[in-house]
Amino acid sequence: LKPWREEVMAPPAGPYLMLRARGDALQVCQHLAARGVICVPGRAFGSASRGWLRINIAVPPAKLEPALGLVIDELYLH
Repeated sequence: LKPWREEVMAPPAGPYLMLRARGDALQVCQHLAARGVICVPGRAFGSASRGWLRINIAVPPAKLEPALGLVIDELYLH
């Protein structure tokens, strides 16, 4: 894996993370949705976010941890 600072953008405040997507972020979001994880392609937030996907991390840890496992699998292990 590349250093995390190149793969994750976390704002100083707020419940969102931006994760770098390999390939088409919309397609990655569609694959994740099929597995029960909802995210938004970064391009929905402007051209500077193209190639990223946004996830909301303001959910209970019991839901967040397995969801992040699926995200890591899709983005980095697939």
